[in-house]
Order: sequence, then C-alpha cells, then structure tokens
Amino acid sequence: MKPFTEKFLKFLISAPTSFHAAKEVKKALLAHGFFELDEKSKWKLKSGTPYFCHKEGSLIAFITPEKKVEKALIFASH
Repeated sequence: MKPFTEKFLKFLISAPTSFHAAKEVKKALLAHGFFELDEKSKWKLKSGTPYFCHKEGSLIAFITPEKKVEKALIFASH
C-alpha cells in the first residue's frame, strides 16, 4: 500500500464520525504550527499566520494573507 493510502486509511479508522475527524484534524494542524482561535474572543490576527477554530464536529482553518487578496478558494465537506 502507498504511504498516502496508509495514512488516509489510518485517519478513516481513527475518525468514524465528524466529531472524531475534527479532533484528528485539530491534532494535525497543531502539529504543523497552526494556532487555535476561540470563537467567542476578539481575534488579533497576524499576516501570514495559520489559524483554526474547532467546535465539536466542525473545524475551519485558514492562513492570513501577507499581500492584498486577489482571489480566495474555499473547500468544504460534511
């Protein structure tokens, strides 16, 4: 089995629900230098910095731009 396939299969086994999937993605984002934001707090964002918000089975992650935004891509799943 290819490394990506093995990692994806491991993720699927550890994340049978959206709650588990959000928890697993949160762990991965923290391991890759993302900062968790509290949805109830006022944010002070720095340009070029990766952030995410997590609540139960939902998660949103983004990196603030360093330059003027010309376009944006949004990916979603449920």
